[in-house]
Amino acid sequence: HENPDGDGLGSQIAMFNYISSLNKMCRIINITHISDNFQFLNENNQFETFNQEHIEWINNVDLTIVFDIGHSIRVGELKNYIFKDKISISIDHHPIKENEPFTYSWIDVNAPATGFMIWELLTMGNIEKPIDKLSAMGLYTALVTDTGSFKYSNTTSQSHIMASHLI
Repeated sequence: HENPDGDGLGSQIAMFNYISSLNKMCRIINITHISDNFQFLNENNQFETFNQEHIEWINNVDLTIVFDIGHSIRVGELKNYIFKDKISISIDHHPIKENEPFTYSWIDVNAPATGFMIWELLTMGNIEKPIDKLSAMGLYTALVTDTGSFKYSNTTSQSHIMASHLI
């Protein structure tokens, strides 16, 4: 989405790595550039900024997943392509707005970050399950960003368990 923060980017990179590990073709395409603060997550230049050259590829995908969006308006011009004739999923810890165009939404307003939800998905409750280094950095970034470095009221004991696992 536009101006993605650490939660959105961390969720994107972890899911990208997981989907890629399944030998599925996927890409991370945001409507705006990622800020310099988060370039450390872009080790292999996985983050792309939308341009007209992406349209054909987007028109041929089966599924679009949008992370930490809050509202579909934040996908900007991409809305003309990602909701058309394909399945779209919103994964978010923000409440969903009415009349959102997503096919499915996984919303958990009690989660401290969208990255926390992705961590739960990837580990399926098994905190012994290894996560690759870049995904762990992304998910840790998501958690730290949205908990204010564990200072905000959304910080839970599960937040610390997640952080411990990722470290």
